[in-house]
Amino acid sequence: MARSSALQRKGDMARSRRWVVDDKSPRDLAGVVAAMGCEPEAIAHGRVFIGRKRATDAARRMRGGEVVEVFLATAPESKPAAILLGRRGGMVAMLKPAGMPTVPDHRGSTGSLQAAVAELEGLRDPDAVHPSSRLDLEVSGVVVFALDSKARTLLREAREQGSYTRHYVAISQQAPAPAQGLIELPIGRAPDPRRRCVGGKDPAASTTHYRVAAKTDRGALLAVEPITGRTHQIRVHLAHLGAPLLGDALYGGPRTIVQASGAVTSMSRVALHAAWVRIGLGDGETWTVQAPVPGELESLWQSVGGSAADWEDALRRR
Repeated sequence: MARSSALQRKGDMARSRRWVVDDKSPRDLAGVVAAMGCEPEAIAHGRVFIGRKRATDAARRMRGGEVVEVFLATAPESKPAAILLGRRGGMVAMLKPAGMPTVPDHRGSTGSLQAAVAELEGLRDPDAVHPSSRLDLEVSGVVVFALDSKARTLLREAREQGSYTRHYVAISQQAPAPAQGLIELPIGRAPDPRRRCVGGKDPAASTTHYRVAAKTDRGALLAVEPITGRTHQIRVHLAHLGAPLLGDALYGGPRTIVQASGAVTSMSRVALHAAWVRIGLGDGETWTVQAPVPGELESLWQSVGGSAADWEDALRRR
């Protein structure tokens, strides 16, 4: 019989078990999961993968050589909850806290923002609601979901017509030069599968507008508007300019700040927040949704010498 093994991925606290299917294995996915000693609910929760693809059909027939991986349920952590920011037509705007995935990842669907919206709407299937953009795990801010096909069409057309604006605030290790500009550099896959890079494999055109709202000798407060929507786009572009974001160790940003007093400030998130979204509704009207700047980012900016008054400029429209 194929062996099942427990493992821990590098940099990932979620433990998993793997099973290589052979001629002695159960014939369907549910049987394999049971043989691995995992609870059957793992399939419904989205924690079962065949190769790199999530597997949701318990009756799926298995083929020899396939690798099944089940991520084990972890004890729930005390994290900020998602907050409803507003509704308009078939759209719902949510505040995603840092640490919550926008859509299900290998840990399953139950802790994602998408699942929270589905539950809010009384829907059993998280895939019934569609995020118009995705925020990285360690990033916070506004995410707008479409609840029906009409809303999906409206959001798609707003993007195509340039009437969908996403405004972020960020704190970088230093100010990029020049103090304002348009970054037009393609982004592709990096050798490290967790990262993206300028150029890279299969690069796609990527454009980001940025502006330095304030700066100190230990950091800079930025207003950022991505024109395109590539994975890690803002983080990659700013790091390429030599201005990685605080807390963004993946792209060279520091995870700790040492104060003049010797006190150390640690960061458990990336200093990036989607502060507001403005959507053209096609009838001459717009819908603007704002998410307050998290207190930890306000405190972080103050810890590098910034002023509370600086946020007003960072949040203004260009």
